[in-house]
Amino acid sequence: MPGDPFKFINWKATARSVEGKVMVNEYDREGLRNVVFLIDLGPWMRLGYPHENPLEYGASLVLSLTKVLLRYGYNVGLWTIPPSNIYVIPSSGQTQFYRVLNALLRIEYLEKPRYEVADPAC
Repeated sequence: MPGDPFKFINWKATARSVEGKVMVNEYDREGLRNVVFLIDLGPWMRLGYPHENPLEYGASLVLSLTKVLLRYGYNVGLWTIPPSNIYVIPSSGQTQFYRVLNALLRIEYLEKPRYEVADPAC
C-alpha cells in the first residue's frame, strides 16, 4: 500500500512474487493492555477538607496515571464503586483522556452507598 515504511518491505517475498508486487511484513501489537480505574464514592472518601480529601487526591492520581498510560498505548477506563451512571469504557487515544477527565468532574458524593449489587461490567 502507498505509505508503508520501506523498512517493512520483505525483499525475499517480493523477489519470489510472480506478479512483481512489493510484499510488506505486517506487524500486530502484542496483547491488549487494559487498565480500569475504580473510584470509591463512599462517605469515608470525603473525610477532610472539601479540596483535600481522599476522593480529590484519587481523582488527580487517576488523571495523572491516565495521561501516562495513554502515552504508552494502554487502553484506560474508569468505573465507580458503587456502580453509577459515571463510567468510561476502556479505549486509547488523546480523546480518551478528556473522557476520563469529564467523568471525574461529574463524580458526586453519595450519602449512603449501596454495595449489595456489584457492577456486572466490572
